[in-house]
Amino acid sequence: MTRDRLLIEASALFAQKGYNGVSIREIAGKAGIKESSLYNHFASKQALFDAVLSMYEQKIQKTISEFQDYPLHIRLQKDDQAKIALAIDAAIRIASYFKTAGDPLSLKRLIGNNPDTEDSFTHYFHREPLRLIESVLKEAVTNTVDLEILSLIIFGSIAELIGSKSLIEAEDSLKALIDVIRRLLS
Repeated sequence: MTRDRLLIEASALFAQKGYNGVSIREIAGKAGIKESSLYNHFASKQALFDAVLSMYEQKIQKTISEFQDYPLHIRLQKDDQAKIALAIDAAIRIASYFKTAGDPLSLKRLIGNNPDTEDSFTHYFHREPLRLIESVLKEAVTNTVDLEILSLIIFGSIAELIGSKSLIEAEDSLKALIDVIRRLLS
């Protein structure tokens, strides 16, 4: 229980102030324990930071594994229009998850400004979403559309819509995007 509380408090402080802006004393104080007690759970501040990153990575990996089931659901559809509709829905869910869900946003804040974690950042917030989107589109697309480019268009459009509006405000734009993608794929 104390370890979990330390992870939660450290996560919030690291995200708010950055790794160098937080002390072990501050983390322990927020968790309601003595600084020396923190070392019963983590050998160092770096070990605690690594555990926080690992916690978010595990949560995100769990969601990614759920997204990897989408192509199977699409493949089981008999109707091409149903496949396209499912693929578009899955692509938008994937892009939206990586742009709005709490775990990815927290991880993004934690690793975003750290050159040592640049590869993890690129993996989780560029390569992985694009790979997932491309995999769902591959199951529905029967024409010669370049799936890599289409994945970039969808992911970039979602990122722009969500970055400039709330999901509710972006609803009309999302509908228009879906319509354009549907026409491209038909």
